[in-house]
Amino acid sequence: MSSSYSPLSKDMLKQIVEHTKSVVEQRKQEVPLEGVRALASMQRRPSDLCSQIREDGRLSLIAQIRRAAPETEGRVDNYDPVILAKRFESIGASALSVATNEHYYQGGIADLTLVTQNTHLPVIRHDFVYDEYQIVEARAAGADAVLLVAALLEPDVLRDLISTTHRNRMTAVVQVQSKEEVLRAIQFEPRLIAISNRDLFTFETNLDTTRRLREYIPSRMAVISVGALRTADDIAYVQQAEIHGVLIGQALLDPPNARQAVQELFRLAWR
Repeated sequence: MSSSYSPLSKDMLKQIVEHTKSVVEQRKQEVPLEGVRALASMQRRPSDLCSQIREDGRLSLIAQIRRAAPETEGRVDNYDPVILAKRFESIGASALSVATNEHYYQGGIADLTLVTQNTHLPVIRHDFVYDEYQIVEARAAGADAVLLVAALLEPDVLRDLISTTHRNRMTAVVQVQSKEEVLRAIQFEPRLIAISNRDLFTFETNLDTTRRLREYIPSRMAVISVGALRTADDIAYVQQAEIHGVLIGQALLDPPNARQAVQELFRLAWR
């Protein structure tokens, strides 16, 4: 995959969100919420993502499974979510994050289902979640956690989605990129905060974001760092903020040997 980056305008992001909404509305017509709830009720109890990463005894690796992403101008060759899930589980990942947005990541809910059926690790649905339906749908697909992007959600919507996630016994992973978003998110008591080092709108990156925002997050909440983590030095740098884990995407998807890539990326954090 290419490592080049280009900004995502607010208009482009609005188009992606609107497309996501239209897709969700279509799925509601195909399978109403009550039907999805029935499917969700047949799933095993969700794994506790926070306990998993807190009890690792070392900085946890959350590996992302995705076909493509807007910050890269390419796709994963021979993409197979099951092969990636098994590979990442075998090399020491503590959890998996599956990108399901069709327009943004060229993924789908089927990818999530395939992964949850073929791993023992906790699995996060990574998408633009704005509706209760998407959370219940994630549970029906076997997911243990759902990503909620604070920058895209009004406070009352974020509150309701966190509550819905908790009612479904899942972990709400709230992604933040500013102090204001942290302070807004923590009042709704999510169990896990994901600090993004990459601005959602400009794609500008700054690892100091993790270290700067960490101090505003209560100790009762788990914290991970996401975005722009490409080297062992990057990971060691954010680790100094006393976080519990990191989410790695492109740095694991690009190399031909994922095991060697993990050994190199975590040679300082896991020594």
